[in-house]
Amino acid sequence: MFGWVANAVGGAVDQDAMANLGGAAMEYANAAQNAASGLIGGGDEDEDGEEKEEGEGEGEEENSMFAGLANLNMDEAQNAASGAAAWLSNAIGGGDDDEDDVNEEDDGNEADYRAYPIDPNLLVSGSNIIVIELHNSPGNSDMVLDIGLSGKRAANGNLPFFVNEPVTVKARSFENGKWSAITSSRFTVDSVPATPQNLAIAEILYNPIGANQAEIDAGFDDGDFFEFIRLENFSRENIDLSSVRLTDGIIFDFSESFIRVLGPGEKLLLVRSIDAFRLRFGTDFDGLIAGEYSGQLSNGGEQLRMIGQEDLVIHEFAYDNSSPWPDLADLDGHSLQIIDRREDHGDPANWKISSSQGGSPGGRLDFASWQAVVFSEADLLNPAISGENADPDGDGWSNFFEFSLGSLPRDSGSSPGELASEIKEIDGESYLTVTVTRGPGERAVRIVAQVSDDLSGWTDEGVLVLPEAMSEDGSVTSTYRHPLSIGNGEAYLRLKAISE
Repeated sequence: MFGWVANAVGGAVDQDAMANLGGAAMEYANAAQNAASGLIGGGDEDEDGEEKEEGEGEGEEENSMFAGLANLNMDEAQNAASGAAAWLSNAIGGGDDDEDDVNEEDDGNEADYRAYPIDPNLLVSGSNIIVIELHNSPGNSDMVLDIGLSGKRAANGNLPFFVNEPVTVKARSFENGKWSAITSSRFTVDSVPATPQNLAIAEILYNPIGANQAEIDAGFDDGDFFEFIRLENFSRENIDLSSVRLTDGIIFDFSESFIRVLGPGEKLLLVRSIDAFRLRFGTDFDGLIAGEYSGQLSNGGEQLRMIGQEDLVIHEFAYDNSSPWPDLADLDGHSLQIIDRREDHGDPANWKISSSQGGSPGGRLDFASWQAVVFSEADLLNPAISGENADPDGDGWSNFFEFSLGSLPRDSGSSPGELASEIKEIDGESYLTVTVTRGPGERAVRIVAQVSDDLSGWTDEGVLVLPEAMSEDGSVTSTYRHPLSIGNGEAYLRLKAISE
């Protein structure tokens, strides 16, 4: 989304039930008729029905044995013999060394065990029948089957809990009056680790305005109690913050925070004091507060360091209160706000001064939120009125343009403010310039100065002339110039507003 601002032409974890089929020794016994009738186990008999002596048949050619398991409800037992049951595992062969199916000692001989887990969701209340079918290879008749079924249920009253954010679960079991050793596992959701490519330090209020009398009476007698920093997810994926820590300047560990997952476009606040923050800014931002940090932000500038998973450095830079950083010497209570979240946080030119005291703890206003405020529900359904390119008041400025600069779209008397193009002397040279005034408040829009020498091809090479001028009401006047001084050929300059 963009708009032309001006042209200047000039030069779930389930704890409820678990069932595991264990202790199943599949030796060489023909138990097919027992399986078909729903019986588990069987005598050691050969195919003639005669009892077989222990050890008989050893040394003979190795059998190929295939097995499957099925869970049948009682009224389905008769289907076992016809093969109507759904088998719970793939067929396996005797002597197979597949580590997923056999233990490390399995060589296909007697007393080798194979484990088959059964999904507890397949079991029903009351009686269940476990059916086993064994197939012996042609020419081999001896086979032995021994099987056991074990299952454990959690204590009555224990309910499933659901994982909807990254979390470490620590657990131990209680059996026969004794607790087991504690174990822990890390669970995550559909998220990615924090990196410089998705998480930004978007705002730093390091020198808030001093406390008023009501704040002093409440015990907050220093403006530094009202510090905050704002982080933003500028990616399209959920960010897992649980491994993120601030380790220099201020100290904070997100593994203990109120917010551990940050969705696309979402923001959060770290504050010096929650109570002080609420007293000054109200409770509208409670859902953004991730917690209180230790230490405080230096009014004279200092190093900030944020690390993530495996101690990856996400951001590390030193801000300052004077040039080349934005000069806040005469602007107590204003914050530093990053310009491009994707670029170097340590570049002073990538930061600007907030347009009003107290900064923007709620972040920037986006176009959709602005539409919801300035248009009725009926207007929102009509793009000819509320669309980004519409001009409902007929003043020549599109809705997106009015949003970008802070004017009202339904009032033709509400203009974006000063908008002028002229030749200005800057550092002893004459330049083509465009000047524009933006209303108070931060918006999710970026102003880019584009240049051309033929009105056909345009590049983003215009230069912002610093410092920007800020009025008492918080409006900001910015001047952009052509990179080349007058006298160096055709020069055209325009401003473009781009949604962020």
